[in-house]
Amino acid sequence: MTVDTEGKRTPLYAMHCQLGARLIQFGGWEMPVSYSGIIEEHQRVRTHAGLFDVSHMGEIEMSGPRAEAAVQYLTLNDVRSLQTHQLQYSALCNEAGGLLDDLTVCRLAADRFLLVVNAANIDKDFRWITQHLGAGVKAGGLAAACESDPEVVQRHLGRHAGLAGGAFAALNTAFLSDGAFVHVTAGTVMDEPLHLLFLSTLGRAGEPTVSHPRTLVVVDRGASAAVVETYGALGDGVYWTNAVTELVLDDGARAEHSRVQRESRQAYHVATTQSHQNRDSGLALHAIALGGALARHDVNAVLAGAGGHLILNGLYLLAGQQHADHHTVIDHAQHHCESHEYFNGVLDDRAHGVFNGRIIVRPGAQRTDSKQTNNNLLLSEEARADSQPQLEIYADDVKCTHGATLGPIDQTALFYLKSRGLGETEARALLTYGFGTEILGRMRAVEVRAQLDYLVRAWLARSAERRQAA
Repeated sequence: MTVDTEGKRTPLYAMHCQLGARLIQFGGWEMPVSYSGIIEEHQRVRTHAGLFDVSHMGEIEMSGPRAEAAVQYLTLNDVRSLQTHQLQYSALCNEAGGLLDDLTVCRLAADRFLLVVNAANIDKDFRWITQHLGAGVKAGGLAAACESDPEVVQRHLGRHAGLAGGAFAALNTAFLSDGAFVHVTAGTVMDEPLHLLFLSTLGRAGEPTVSHPRTLVVVDRGASAAVVETYGALGDGVYWTNAVTELVLDDGARAEHSRVQRESRQAYHVATTQSHQNRDSGLALHAIALGGALARHDVNAVLAGAGGHLILNGLYLLAGQQHADHHTVIDHAQHHCESHEYFNGVLDDRAHGVFNGRIIVRPGAQRTDSKQTNNNLLLSEEARADSQPQLEIYADDVKCTHGATLGPIDQTALFYLKSRGLGETEARALLTYGFGTEILGRMRAVEVRAQLDYLVRAWLARSAERRQAA
């Protein structure tokens, strides 16, 4: 054994020396080069040590209530017998039984597993794993989907929110190079929500940046899906996010989509969410706005098939000098469709919230049932809310209602709580919390609802602290 240069040593350094490998420095590590190839290296080291050389490896972690079932489905061996911190050599196999790649599986906890694969194959392996998670759920990048699922992408991308979807949607489309892609095939039921996280960063010198995230979610006939989109930042600063999401539901599909905007308080956020529903489909859309100095979210929903059902919920919590616009359009293009829209806003300090909701009932869209409500709670005298609900009805056999409210905390309710022993601060916080979480109570995904409940509580705590300090 010889060493050309000195560097960091891997956990299998001694085993390589024992096997007579010549080591050279590579990437700061002392790496073996005397083997004829990486396969021989793996075979020799595995025969003697039973492990991969971790310096050559890429890591993929899987966690959650269905992690064990997912690893069991994806790999050859029975992982159910693995104890915590035990390691098992296994392989990824395709549907025909062919070997895709070998790997080790380590149980980190009851619901956490670490898959260690060859670093040269990590992109390929990760793409294959995400495409086969849930046996019918494909998730990954849009650019990769153009190669793996070209028909699905070409049929839907830009067809619903493209150049005609408004200036900002057109700008996003013009800069489109990649994004998130979720495809739930026919009859598949997702047991757990899929979380898409978009994080913004500043430039190297702290200069403002611009990003144009794009998301395409397609739920095929009879399938069921739950997707969460979160937009945030790694730190404070000025940047602009211009996001577009297209949701497509085939006949009889069900989906719940939660969108959480938690941008920097100095950021600008513009977004378009466009949904298209076919016959007998059901969609629950939840739009939560917490961050951003200036934010606008356009939600456009088309009920293109008879018997469609839409629930559109919104919650915006604004303070300081934040400004948030929500513009919604629900298009009842077919008969026997239902839509229920509820938006609540809580505004403190000098914040300004705008809600513009429009419901269109097309000619022939008989037996439409549509409700639209916007309520705003003003926690300070300088907070401002503008609400403009609209109905455009071109059919005569429909049931449509709309309304809006704004004002301070109900003094009667406040007096009642204080008469039961609560202090002024506690009573106001309880009423405000109940007003905000009314929207969260309509979410089916327990994990998402619990996390948002925590964020609402944190926001209310900061609001109370500012009021006490003033």
